[in-house]
Amino acid sequence: MRRYLAIIGPGLIVANAGNDAGGIFTYSNTGSKYGLNLLWTFLPILLALIVTQEMVARLGSVTGKGLMDLIRERFGVRWTLFASVVVIVANGGTVLAEFAGIGGALGLLGVPLPIAVLGAALMLGILVLRANRRLVERVFLAMGLTFVSYIVTTFMVHPRGGEIAQALLPTLAHHPIAPGATAYTTDLITLVGTSITPYMQLFLQSSIVDKGTSEKELSYARADVISGSTFAMAVAACIVITTAYTLFQSPAFAGHDLGSASDAARALKPLAGEHASQLFAVGLLGASLLAAAVLPLS
Repeated sequence: MRRYLAIIGPGLIVANAGNDAGGIFTYSNTGSKYGLNLLWTFLPILLALIVTQEMVARLGSVTGKGLMDLIRERFGVRWTLFASVVVIVANGGTVLAEFAGIGGALGLLGVPLPIAVLGAALMLGILVLRANRRLVERVFLAMGLTFVSYIVTTFMVHPRGGEIAQALLPTLAHHPIAPGATAYTTDLITLVGTSITPYMQLFLQSSIVDKGTSEKELSYARADVISGSTFAMAVAACIVITTAYTLFQSPAFAGHDLGSASDAARALKPLAGEHASQLFAVGLLGASLLAAAVLPLS
């Protein structure tokens, strides 16, 4: 049991990091625009996420090497350099989005934007550059607790269990007020892309290697991946359900795209109450901080 507790963590951290500011915007937009009509996609996405993360965990525990090391061994330096440049550029853009999420979330909680961004940058810089791995992991796990706010918010909008169960049944029919099948397909692809990202795989495999997880302990890492992925997708579903039962019910939002995740939190206030809006903002803050810290380490 002690060894199991020492191994678990990366799977939960990386799955939660996937629910970053961009992810929360995507899930909020999905519920606001389509209601519960895309909720069925979360089951196959969860399966794909578990399979992908399990393969990465297996690679790390069996080879004892990071993903980029394996790419270099298999495909050579040129492809490794190309992959590294792509990841750096993509991660750089994502980090900017995370700080936009931090600023938006703290702004909703009454913190001025300059103080929010500078304070977050200083805190994350010290954490990533100065703290040891064990402390960093514990802080990341603590940040993940903020996602519970989305579960609480969901119950505050009083969802109907029968409707949710029916929405989990696969369907390809798009809502009549949606712009059309092209937009529907694009939003489907966006859902998959925001749930399964390259930096998640890089961070997970490097964390497993750093922990020294052996092939014999793969079952522990697999359990970590499955539980982490399930929790993360459950949180994502809660975000969709919350906006489906609030924003989607308003003609101003149904069938239209949101501007940002903080816009969703702000719009919840008159529809679900101030507490729901604040909890949504707390979740956005924790998600943005976690992803902004994980990205430089991937």
